[in-house]
Amino acid sequence: MKPTEDGIYPCTIVPTRYTGAYEGGTWAAFELLPEQLDALDWDSDDVPAREWWDQYRGRVGIGNSPQEAYESLRGLPPHERLSSLETARSSGDAQAMPAPARLSFVTLATRDFDRMAGFYRQFRWPESKDSNDEFVAFQTGGAILGLFPAKYYASLGDAPAPGSFKGFELAMNLEDAERVDAVYDAVKTFDGIRVLGGPKDLSIGGRSFSFLDPEGNAWEVIWKSGTSFDERGGLIFP
Repeated sequence: MKPTEDGIYPCTIVPTRYTGAYEGGTWAAFELLPEQLDALDWDSDDVPAREWWDQYRGRVGIGNSPQEAYESLRGLPPHERLSSLETARSSGDAQAMPAPARLSFVTLATRDFDRMAGFYRQFRWPESKDSNDEFVAFQTGGAILGLFPAKYYASLGDAPAPGSFKGFELAMNLEDAERVDAVYDAVKTFDGIRVLGGPKDLSIGGRSFSFLDPEGNAWEVIWKSGTSFDERGGLIFP
């Protein structure tokens, strides 16, 4: 069993033990890593396997070839596929993830909303139809970047003082060193940007440069050797 090299990630495609008697086909595709699949009862002894497939058959890709199983999995809405959270619960592993390994939405609390919205619109990223005078959201590879006035977060505590480090760094990971250089050439003249030097090779293998947005949020634009991307542009880190 092995993950596919493109498309859905992770994805493990395996021959079914009971050749379709319980599963509905001779091959099955799971949106799981092989080690997650090993913890389940999908190929266990007769009764546990039958009970497992009765519960999860509609959440797994099934077919009579690996390609059919994969296409069946692709046809399932992402929220209906068997998830890593469910596998953790069913395995009974006390060290398993208590929540999905997922970061979906990052919101920057802004002091000057209009200025920040104008700054990020220079990137020409796809913008949500729900954007308005006090909220902007941009679709990026694998996550959403949102902007919202800081006044609405007052209940969470005091914001960092202007000019201070925010305690986090955002990253734009790219496919190769040449793209890092190309992004540098494109953004260094943006209104409101503070570029912290040009691209440099990294001792860990890669190339990067950093910049600050108008309110001091730190960004790194980086190619890291050994990284890859899924079909939506989401980062797969080794």
